[in-house]
Amino acid sequence: MSTIKPGLVSITFRQKSPQEIIRLCEETGLQGIEWGGDVHVSHGDVKAARQVRRWCEDAGIQIAAYGSYYRTGHEKTPFQQVWETAQELGAPLIRVWAGKIDAQDADEKYFWNIVKQSRQMGDLANAMNIKLAYEFHGKTLNNSAAASKVLFDAIDHPAWQTLWQPLSIEIIPQEESLQSVLPRLANLHVYHWENFNNRFPLADGFDEWQKYFSIANDGVPRWALLEFVKDDDPANLQKDAAVLNQLLRPLA
Repeated sequence: MSTIKPGLVSITFRQKSPQEIIRLCEETGLQGIEWGGDVHVSHGDVKAARQVRRWCEDAGIQIAAYGSYYRTGHEKTPFQQVWETAQELGAPLIRVWAGKIDAQDADEKYFWNIVKQSRQMGDLANAMNIKLAYEFHGKTLNNSAAASKVLFDAIDHPAWQTLWQPLSIEIIPQEESLQSVLPRLANLHVYHWENFNNRFPLADGFDEWQKYFSIANDGVPRWALLEFVKDDDPANLQKDAAVLNQLLRPLA
């Protein structure tokens, strides 16, 4: 059995209710959900967090993470509200964004402010036995493998990890990018596209993802979370989930 489990990022279907999303996972063989904090389980809504947790438990669906969309350095909402919601949800990991400036454009003051706040957030998370992971994404300080190393070397905190997804702005091959972040890798976000408006079936990226999962299958438990389904169509989720399960099945 692979230590990489198949799941879904809930904001793939922003317009659907939590119960509908859980049902989609049941129907497609996906085992867990990263719940979005900007739509399905809002920051501070502990009642909704508890309800979603119960629905998942009843359906046998795991909570993979809490996708908070919290941007370090740019929020008025205290981070405590985020991790309290994650705790009620039963999320083992909170996804966060490292500011909103590309690493190469950030000055020293901006960079070290993000680092300082990251350490403070890490202390809070450690106290609650929750991990934190920065989104691997453009317009953040975690926008490439090289930038990721600089950021996490500076933060130097055990609560922090990184997510990974293939980025068109990465200047090294995607396999090298993934290999570089592997020591601090939490979960993978899985999709196949040219850009947000031009998405393709995951089957078209089968060979690439086979290589990525071979690298990520290092014995550490983590999630492969589908997002950006073509046309936001549940029928295409069914197809992508079948491909994802096919990719993960041979891994041991």
